Amino acid sequence: MTTSSWVRLYGNPTRPVARAFVLVRLVMPLAILAGGIVRSGGAVSVVLGVLLLPPAGYGLLRLGRFMWRLTSSGVFVSGEGVRVLGTREVVVPWSRIAGFESRPRADVMSSAWTGVEVLWIVCTDGSAVPTRLSRGVPAAVSRRRTYERAVDTLDRMRGEHNGS
Repeated sequence: MTTSSWVRLYGNPTRPVARAFVLVRLVMPLAILAGGIVRSGGAVSVVLGVLLLPPAGYGLLRLGRFMWRLTSSGVFVSGEGVRVLGTREVVVPWSRIAGFESRPRADVMSSAWTGVEVLWIVCTDGSAVPTRLSRGVPAAVSRRRTYERAVDTLDRMRGEHNGS
């Protein structure tokens, strides 16, 4: 990957409150568990500490990594293309992008119930990459405006990079 700088297409670029919340949610259960073990005292606390703290810490670290990734997720753009960051990362170069479409979310059950559509990046080979950028339900006017601005920006940048 080149050293191009990726810019978040919409929303708060750092999401500081969400990230702080992730850290608090990780530290608190471990601190409560450790405090309970220490208070029990004696040999029992040593055995519980050895048996419970490592797996609990490992589980919380894995959960924290997943939650951190979700707070870092979004649609990013650069001169290189469009980067979709969620639970996995997908980079689509501008030369491979045929257009953008609104389609039901990849999770068929949720879109069937809510009617929420998300932005899909349509590639020149016919494949499509879903993003987390949703148009929202009809009542979510601010989300719809954000969605429309993001699509306008993507279309403009695609035209600049593909010469169309």
